[in-house]
Amino acid sequence: MRKKTKQNIVEEGMSIDDFINNDKVKELYQSDSISDFISLKEQQSSEILSYFLDVRESHGLGNNFISHLLKCIQETPFIKKLPNNELFKDSSVWTEYSVEKRKTKDKSSKNKGRIDIVCLDLTNKICLVLENKYGSKEHNKQCNTYYSALKKMCGEKIQFIYVYLDFEKPKISNQEYFLLTYEKLFNIDFEELLPEPKPSEINRWAKDLYDAFKKDFTNNYNKNYEETIEYLSRKYGNYLEKKYFNKDFNNSLKTKKGILNNYLKEPNRDFIIYYDYQWLIDEVINFKNKQAKVYTIKEKQAFKDFINDMNGKFKNRFKGIELGDFNFSDGDYESGVLTFSYNKLSINDKWFFYGEIAKNKDKYIFRYHYDCLKNKDLEKFLFNNKNKRSQSVQIDISDASPDGINELLKNENFSTFETELTKLINRVRKNEKIKKLIFK
Repeated sequence: MRKKTKQNIVEEGMSIDDFINNDKVKELYQSDSISDFISLKEQQSSEILSYFLDVRESHGLGNNFISHLLKCIQETPFIKKLPNNELFKDSSVWTEYSVEKRKTKDKSSKNKGRIDIVCLDLTNKICLVLENKYGSKEHNKQCNTYYSALKKMCGEKIQFIYVYLDFEKPKISNQEYFLLTYEKLFNIDFEELLPEPKPSEINRWAKDLYDAFKKDFTNNYNKNYEETIEYLSRKYGNYLEKKYFNKDFNNSLKTKKGILNNYLKEPNRDFIIYYDYQWLIDEVINFKNKQAKVYTIKEKQAFKDFINDMNGKFKNRFKGIELGDFNFSDGDYESGVLTFSYNKLSINDKWFFYGEIAKNKDKYIFRYHYDCLKNKDLEKFLFNNKNKRSQSVQIDISDASPDGINELLKNENFSTFETELTKLINRVRKNEKIKKLIFK
């Protein structure tokens, strides 16, 4: 007979009420602002931003919100010369402005698109171009398309300020854009933005909208959110998966109608609880089966130090070659794998050389990986005409215990990756064709 573990014993005495009455679950589930009732997407968030950027609107801030935005990007040389509080007093705000890079028969979206927000200073002939990424990412090099289209159309008649607003500061296709985070833009309360002298009455609706929007993006990018999901996954993951992700139960939970139909036929409280908490239960189970595999590694200081060290080590090592930033892939992490490389070692935003840490049962695997990305020239360069698509070289296997993780993260394990990277770059430097392909 299989010996019961302490975790097995705890799960046997667990109920679904233990989960829904957990303080962290209550905090995530219970509503306390209008943003909890509506699902803001990129377009809706752009409409809210344009409301606060519009000096003619009812919020009572005048041009103070856009002045605050300009202060957030004060370190850019162009902005330093401008008197922020005097700009955009006479202005007009547009959303979803269509542009086209060049006339073409190609009907794809590569050469055209819609700019999220355009704000015009009619007195000083300045145009603020704001690309808003509210939980999404740049696609088809759209920033480069917008920049090229406006430059071709306007020439020197208008001065442009390009801003890319996101939860983080990602790599994008055009370096003329200033990267601004929501956290920095909304690091000020509504009352602080009111003009002097402060009005005796403020627009409560505008304040509530501002606060609700601030709360919504904070929840979307809450640095503690992942810690909470990890805790719930560790504490309740096995129990929830056994209860709701079994064949008999899960077949009845395909749709909202199916859940209610089953309850009305056979009143079972578990059906309704799952519906009420479905998003959170699914999030916990998904984390348990994917991110949890490498979460401990990602949060280890040794791994963070490795990422920081690599950002410094190779910055100026190779004359004439700029590797860009070194980081791990959020997308791969969500699938349960940690991959990491320099952003320039890619074609069409896919790395052709990267390191990888993955979990296989009770072991961690650390390896470096080559991928020709279906590019014939790159395939020939990487694999010397051996008709290979990819190649992985395993460096080390460690057990999943704390000691095993520390063993995996020892500097000598990563040194093999660094050595291989150095060899690769030195080969690239001697091959002009590949050099142009990668660093064009």
